Amino acid sequence: MKVSVGVNAKNKNDFLDQLKKAEFFLPVGANLHIDISKKNFSSINSFFDFKILKKYSHRFNLEGHLMLSKKDVLDKKWFLSPLKVLFIHSSISPDWEKIFQLAKKYKKEIGVVIDFDDNPNKIFIPKGAKKLLVLAVIPGKSGQKFHLKTLKIICFLRKKYPRAIISVDGGISPQIIKQLKLKRMGVNGVVSSSYIWDAENPAGQYEDLRRI
Repeated sequence: MKVSVGVNAKNKNDFLDQLKKAEFFLPVGANLHIDISKKNFSSINSFFDFKILKKYSHRFNLEGHLMLSKKDVLDKKWFLSPLKVLFIHSSISPDWEKIFQLAKKYKKEIGVVIDFDDNPNKIFIPKGAKKLLVLAVIPGKSGQKFHLKTLKIICFLRKKYPRAIISVDGGISPQIIKQLKLKRMGVNGVVSSSYIWDAENPAGQYEDLRRI
């Protein structure tokens, strides 16, 4: 299964530590998924630094998960950043036309995030979005449990958007993937942070996920 390693840092030291460890065990071109959250949307303020990330842009495929307000996602700094893919929450109903204009200008790919408790009948996926990310936890801290409501969202998205690339973020482990049969449901990839970083052997945890 395609695995993106999540970076959800509390401070600069935490941020640097995860990036250095990622460089040690991740293959060149691996996906590094950076959580960028503010308390006006999320339960926490995460730490990130684009100057530091730029040093790793040749090594990894950098993704940004923008857990931000409708106004904040339009800030040009995201589009000028080393992030190649920007994931934006559908629930904030952003100005998608403006976002795709900026993405085209600055050569970024846009992904759409759907929360586990979103109403399927009200989910809007803009035309041109090929990557969908289902968030199986409340936006914020790492280490939360996978919400079972997520399964309904996955089924809905796979049926309505059969060609979309669907990933799941939050509470991910090999046990969850296998027990809930996420791969059989049509999930193409996962984002994992605490399962990897909280382990004594992050490289081994990463490989366990990849082998599924």
